[in-house]
Amino acid sequence: MASISPLSFVSLFHCTLSLLNPEDGVGILVQADDDVSMAQSNRDSRKRCDISVGKWVYDDSYPLYDSSCPYLSSAVTCQRNGRPDSDYEKWKWKPSGCTIPRFDALRFLGRMRRKRIMLVGDSIMRNQWESLVCLVQGVIPTGRKRVTYNGPGMAFHAMDFETSI
Repeated sequence: MASISPLSFVSLFHCTLSLLNPEDGVGILVQADDDVSMAQSNRDSRKRCDISVGKWVYDDSYPLYDSSCPYLSSAVTCQRNGRPDSDYEKWKWKPSGCTIPRFDALRFLGRMRRKRIMLVGDSIMRNQWESLVCLVQGVIPTGRKRVTYNGPGMAFHAMDFETSI
């Protein structure tokens, strides 16, 4: 798994949550009244929850993606660089007083259908890009995803969703 500071992870997660804002109404597919209720509940809990206050907890269901993800750069792939253990990948951030929903790649891609997600910055943002791409790429069939390069920039394309990151 990519080495990422707790603050960077919380920032990425907060940015991801802001992309899923149920109030914007653009590109969101509402499938049932239950989804609307859940979105309302999530929005209300975000208002009451300070996700920067909490602790790291061990969770056997982690990591959310395999460390062999082909989009991880060699500098951040601990196991490919000889680290023998993997328990460090099983930690997640748990805010005090609320719950962060587990990332659902298909739901995320559905909400981002026909959108372009841009992550602009330095090597830390590159790690964020790699992490997000590794989170979503596992639910896309091999022939339906690709990466394009334009100088130092790159884009991951989920063709069935017409989404690029």
